[in-house]
Amino acid sequence: MEEKEKDGITTEHLEEKGKKGEIYVIKKILELGWKVMDPLDKYSIWDYKLSKDGKEIYLQIKYKEPRIYYPDTGVGLKQFEKYLKFQEESKIPYLILFTDDSGRIYGDFLDNLKNNQSKKAIQNSKDQYEMIYWDIEILKDYIELIKKC
Repeated sequence: MEEKEKDGITTEHLEEKGKKGEIYVIKKILELGWKVMDPLDKYSIWDYKLSKDGKEIYLQIKYKEPRIYYPDTGVGLKQFEKYLKFQEESKIPYLILFTDDSGRIYGDFLDNLKNNQSKKAIQNSKDQYEMIYWDIEILKDYIELIKKC
């Protein structure tokens, strides 16, 4: 398999870092007493379904490079719209969490994110992929978010 390289970074390297970030976040959530369920969904768009004390939430984890140069972080616009549709149909809260090599875990629930976007439908300058962004300052620590459930 041929790796694509852009700016000295291979796609394999990014996937490895993404998996590492997901494992890190899941371990932290398990420490809070949540269980990771084996999900089945018609969209195959989310990573995890969590449950605790009869409550359920969906969780999407995104690893990002440390936010040194940019004051915001985001996801693909089409992906975000799919998350919203899935939440609407399932009636289960949907949480997006971001992490990076700093070890910080932050994010918010979709209902808050859809009302607090800093930029919408901005084309990423690297690949022209439409993105939606949030200022990091408005994103909350994962413990604060998980405890609200």
